[in-house]
Amino acid sequence: LVGQWIAYKQHGSEFTDTDLKLIGIYYIVFIVVDLLAAVAGFLMDRKEDWKLLFWLPLQRFGYRQLMYYVVLRSIANALRGVFVGWGKLERHGTVKAGPSARGA
Repeated sequence: LVGQWIAYKQHGSEFTDTDLKLIGIYYIVFIVVDLLAAVAGFLMDRKEDWKLLFWLPLQRFGYRQLMYYVVLRSIANALRGVFVGWGKLERHGTVKAGPSARGA
């Protein structure tokens, strides 16, 4: 999409949107194939909630964008040499166990 925007800016009135339409067709085919694979999975597991199937296209698009952001941020941190650890859990031992905790 960015490449098509650049081509539009560079060529102006001579710009053709053939590639953009082709990208749209491929994306629609991808979504349809993804939905068909999900339907096959739902048919194999009869206990699944079929209402979840309608969230699949939105989840695929939104989750992918979120993962792109996470990956780019991780790469940027790795290139900067930033160490990211799990953090340290400070233990204080201040919890008091009452009678209800023993019965559980």
